[in-house]
Amino acid sequence: ATLTRASLTSVGGGLATAFSPVLTAPVIAVTSPILAPGVTGTATALLWRGFALRTIPGTAATLATGAASGFFNGAIGIGGPPVILFYFGSPAAVNVGRASVIAYFLGTDMMGLAYMAPHELIDRSTLIRFAAYLPALLIGVWLGARGFRGADPAKFRRWVLIIMFVMSALTGIKGAY
Repeated sequence: ATLTRASLTSVGGGLATAFSPVLTAPVIAVTSPILAPGVTGTATALLWRGFALRTIPGTAATLATGAASGFFNGAIGIGGPPVILFYFGSPAAVNVGRASVIAYFLGTDMMGLAYMAPHELIDRSTLIRFAAYLPALLIGVWLGARGFRGADPAKFRRWVLIIMFVMSALTGIKGAY
């Protein structure tokens, strides 16, 4: 079920990412410095204040979340907040939310590669950087999974929210300058 929901969210995200820049191009330059920290800050505040879904969302809500993520990803380059809000506001266990977020970002990254390849945005240097960064990525995922096993769900959630708040603040500061 987790993989299915993550797949559906990724499909919604991939489709909306493809169309988002076309739809938002006239206002991106003006709103991006304000919208990016606003979206992240809003999602963080909702979760901090206890936002929670009462039931596991269905197909329509899952696709809509992916579409919102894709829209924000294409428009302002930050697609994570709707997905974080969706999965960490779910009544499912924290480990299910974490696994779903990882699967979602893997899915959208794969779709991103599919969008870039026909436009010749992936070349030899891209593959060399991928190979160079892959060991650090795999070690990070392994360490994260190992550390997560013994983590207190409440502390994990608090750290996720702190990281989101810091990202929102830094994005806002960057946008101001």
